[in-house]
Amino acid sequence: MNNKKSKIIKKKSSVSLITINQLVRKDCLLNLYELIKLQTYDNIIEWIIVEGSKTKEDGDENKLNIEELMKETTSFKIIYVEYSGKKLSDLRNLGNTKCSGDIIVCMDDDDYYPPERVSSAVESLEKSSALIAGCSDIYLYEYFLGKFYKFKGFHDKHSTNNCMAYKKEYLKNHTYEPNLDMAEEKSFTNNFTEPMVQLLSKKCIIVSSHNFNTFNKREICIGGSYGINPTLSEVNDHPITSYIPESIFNNMKKLFYQEEESEYDIVYYTGGFGKPWDPADKSLGGSEQAIVNLSENWAKKGLKVAVYSDILSSKKQELVHNLVDYKNWKTLPFNHNFKTIILWRTNGFISGIPFNLRAKNIYWDLHDNFSEQDNTAPYYKKYGHKITKILLKSNYHKESFNKFFKVKLDEKQYVIIPNGLSVEKFSKNWDNSERNPYRFCYVSYYTRGLPHIIPHIWYIIKQLEPRAELHLYYGMEMFDDNIKNQLKMLTAFSGVIDHGRQPIDMIVREKYMSSFQLYITNTIAEIDCISIRESLVTGCIPLISNFGVFSEREGIHFNLVENQEEMKNIALNIVKLLKDQKQLNILREVFKNSKTILDWANIADQIVNIN
Repeated sequence: MNNKKSKIIKKKSSVSLITINQLVRKDCLLNLYELIKLQTYDNIIEWIIVEGSKTKEDGDENKLNIEELMKETTSFKIIYVEYSGKKLSDLRNLGNTKCSGDIIVCMDDDDYYPPERVSSAVESLEKSSALIAGCSDIYLYEYFLGKFYKFKGFHDKHSTNNCMAYKKEYLKNHTYEPNLDMAEEKSFTNNFTEPMVQLLSKKCIIVSSHNFNTFNKREICIGGSYGINPTLSEVNDHPITSYIPESIFNNMKKLFYQEEESEYDIVYYTGGFGKPWDPADKSLGGSEQAIVNLSENWAKKGLKVAVYSDILSSKKQELVHNLVDYKNWKTLPFNHNFKTIILWRTNGFISGIPFNLRAKNIYWDLHDNFSEQDNTAPYYKKYGHKITKILLKSNYHKESFNKFFKVKLDEKQYVIIPNGLSVEKFSKNWDNSERNPYRFCYVSYYTRGLPHIIPHIWYIIKQLEPRAELHLYYGMEMFDDNIKNQLKMLTAFSGVIDHGRQPIDMIVREKYMSSFQLYITNTIAEIDCISIRESLVTGCIPLISNFGVFSEREGIHFNLVENQEEMKNIALNIVKLLKDQKQLNILREVFKNSKTILDWANIADQIVNIN
């Protein structure tokens, strides 16, 4: 009797690879083919390539490319699934029906897969009772930003499709929900509840982020760099070529990133993380109005202008408004050499300046003051040297900038150019409205002045002059419930009428009906105050403080000291003004000739002619 134990040789699991490809990514598919040839696992029996081109014509052309690839392949079979016109989730289901391997490994055509991608997935699945494997803490390289990231991982049953691998039996009870263009993983994993083997990220994938992704990852990446997206962070321990071999990395970079000259003379870049807006909206805030007005004036002069902004609340990726191209901010082509690019406010700065931005002129257009909570300072310290000019709105704005950043700007580093005015709109009393000598208006951010104006100044005015009215314009939509409730208590005061957010035509009408714009405040937030200068045009006299930018603007000035007695004195002096209508009318005519009244065409010219 032979007592020797028989040696059991376990058969290696057969593997099917599955990829969705389209004509525009034909070169990506060739790169993936090279990565597949480098795989260490030696029982890959087939590669399922599903045609995902947008049109039948593209699909037919891509079929020829893949047929050429079939002729080259000898170590495994390529099974091509022809054009069907179906959505992404349906294409994945279609591909799965063609797989015959024991294990199916998903591979997207534009990502980097290490040589251990297949072997790691197979070994992990074979050691586990789980039917599916994936990776949540993936690496990602953003080719346009030139930054390398790593996700922290969401949970142990989460993965994106490009990292998945599954045993064939998993398909008995799992399919993708039909008719989906993205986020198809949720349905395939039963809302991410199926037991899943988590693969080692270094052996699984480095996701490619570029302008042609099905899902644009730009906002996620910039949020990670800026520290406002906790789900991922930059990897700086080693260069990207220690993760992707240099020759492969260079080849992949050529696929996604090729330097080009921008077709535009001027590009405005607002960055992300803001509220979407529409250039056709008649009730835009002042900073958004600046973009629209400047861009239109440049376009009228024959310049080609694009605005990359968070404007597309509809599903359109771009639109044209008054000769200006508006595009999704996430699609800014960092591979372009720009003539002039203007970074708008803090969001445009943090979304652009830390990355590989190339332009003859890089302007930083500031519309805000900075507060202690703002974390822009380290970014300015690190990247401020890239800025050609900082566009400031007033001397007060410059002084505030120096104070916050602890610098002293050289004259070559900045230029003071205020916002323009829609002079034509404000210079005519379109409705022939009659001016009410006892009517006041307030047309700015409510929290910048109302908390002390209404209870301490307006309350006295109304007591002494019962005919007085205070009309408010701006709205409360941007405030939380606590602040809204506080503001509603203020708007309940006698003589106060809150009109909320209104289009510019209503603001023009109001300023011809009101005798005064009441904005006596020491707020640090105002660095230009367009509304004050608009009032000058209409004859609505600004009642303002001597603080900050208000000292550089024309109107009737008051020294605001926030104590009860001093504010009462301000109210008494305002009531005295009401009794001298002749002098007020003289002032109106003087203010209408103010040198601070500059239209948008003038401001557009000043920016174009910056030295």
